[in-house]
Amino acid sequence: MPRLCTTSPHLGVRQGRNKDHGRIRIHIASHNVRTLSTDSLLDIYLQQIEKIKADIVGVCETRRARAVSAKWSSGEEILLGEGADNVSRTGGVGFIVKAKMAPYVISCDIQSPRVAVLKIELQKLGDRTLKIVQVYAPTASAEDDELERFYEEIERALKVKSTYTIVQGDFKRRSPAPDWTVRNTF
Repeated sequence: MPRLCTTSPHLGVRQGRNKDHGRIRIHIASHNVRTLSTDSLLDIYLQQIEKIKADIVGVCETRRARAVSAKWSSGEEILLGEGADNVSRTGGVGFIVKAKMAPYVISCDIQSPRVAVLKIELQKLGDRTLKIVQVYAPTASAEDDELERFYEEIERALKVKSTYTIVQGDFKRRSPAPDWTVRNTF
C-alpha cells in the first residue's frame, strides 16, 4: 500500500472550505511496485491507485525494459524510467501523475534506474515549485562504488532549483553489523 503524505500549509496547500487563493491541493504517495514491466501490469496498477487519494504516486522497482512517457487513456501522465540493464532488470523509478495534476508538471528527469526528479508548480499564479525526488536505494549487498554513485545521483537531483523538496522512495539499505561490540563496564 502506498504511503501517503499529508497536505501542508507550507507547500502552498490549504485545507478547509475557504477560497483557495490560487493554491492547489496535492496528495503525494510513494510505492515500491515490485514490477510494472508490461503495459497490462501498468493498466492494472492504474485501476488500483484510483482507490487511493493520491494525485502523484512515485514508483520504484518498475523493471521496465524501456522508458515510458505517455498520457494514459484515463488521463494520467505516466513517466517511468527503465530498469538497470541486467538479467533481472532491477530498479526503475518514475511517477504517475493523475489527470488533475498533469497541467502543473514543469519537468520530469529520470536520471538513472535509481533516481528520478519531478518538478511541479504549486500555485496557479506565482513561482512556487515543488521538486519530488523518487529514489530506489541499492541493497546492503551492493558494492561501495554503486552506493557512492547512488549518493552522487541524489546530490545532483537536489541541485535542481525549487521552492520545496521532497525525497521519497525505497531506502532499504541496511547498515552492516559493526565490527565492535559494546560491553557493560559497570
